[in-house]
Amino acid sequence: SMLKIHAGIDIDVWQKALQKISATYSILRTEIHSCDTSYADSAYQCVRSTHSIAFEYRDLTELSLSNNEQTSYIRNLVQNPYNFNKGPLVRHYLLLIEPEFYIAVFSAHQIVLDRLSVCDYLSRTCEIYFKLVQNLEIPDQAPDTYAEYVEFCCSSFDTQKSMKFWQNRLTDVEPLDMHRPATNTS
Repeated sequence: SMLKIHAGIDIDVWQKALQKISATYSILRTEIHSCDTSYADSAYQCVRSTHSIAFEYRDLTELSLSNNEQTSYIRNLVQNPYNFNKGPLVRHYLLLIEPEFYIAVFSAHQIVLDRLSVCDYLSRTCEIYFKLVQNLEIPDQAPDTYAEYVEFCCSSFDTQKSMKFWQNRLTDVEPLDMHRPATNTS
C-alpha cells in the first residue's frame, strides 16, 4: 500500500509515528518461526516485546521518475520476499519524489495484515504523525492481549447508544431457531 503526500514531511517524526504504532499493535512485531519435527512441519508465532521497525528513506528527486516508473520502482520494493524466521514481516519506505511530494510505502505480509487493516494502519499512522508534529497527546495504546481487546470492545461498543442502534437496525430480522433436539438424531 502507498500514501501520496503533497506536503513537507519531518522524516524523523514520520519514523517515530511508525515506531509508536508498531509498539501499539503486537501483530506488527510478529515473526513466524518454523520448527521441523520428525513427524510434521509446524510453526509458532513469536511477538517481540520491542523492536526497531524496518524503515528506509530514499531521495529519488534526481531520478525524475514518471508515474509508470514510480509504480515499477515501488513494485520492486514490495516484491522482495519475506523471511518469516527473522522478519520483518512489515516494511516501511518513505520516498521523496520531488520537493514537497513523498510517497509512503507500506508493505506487510498478508499473514500479518489484511487490506482493511492496512487502511486503518495508514490512517492511524497519519493521526499519530500529526499529533507528534503538533506536540499533542497521543491516544492511549490499543489493547495488546486478546483479554484486553475483549475488555476494550465491551467498554467501547456495548454501550446504550450502540445497543439501541442495533435494536433499531435489526427490528425486521427474524431470529434463528437455535434449539437443538433433546436426543441425538444421527
